[in-house]
Amino acid sequence: MFITTFDEKKGKDVTCGYTEGKTYFRDVKMEHMMLKYFGFGVQAEILERLLKEGIESIVLKTKKKSFKSELADWVRHGIPDDFGHGRQVFLSMKYMTE
Repeated sequence: MFITTFDEKKGKDVTCGYTEGKTYFRDVKMEHMMLKYFGFGVQAEILERLLKEGIESIVLKTKKKSFKSELADWVRHGIPDDFGHGRQVFLSMKYMTE
């Protein structure tokens, strides 16, 4: 199932990723890694939706690698911030496995 959210900066709905079973998959680019947090961000609204839907893990896919994390780690260790694309939660790579 594809998941969309409204991107405030773009002014339109954008597809964020999709779910299969208990896992949420999202394509990311390495250049979108937030160096401030040494990790990636997911829209806070999406995380809330994933929690309600019983999703257990998140896989961020780049062209060369995939990084897996538990949704519980996003809740426990995620850092909320907003850089103009809506409220996001950022998780450090130290909580992800390849």
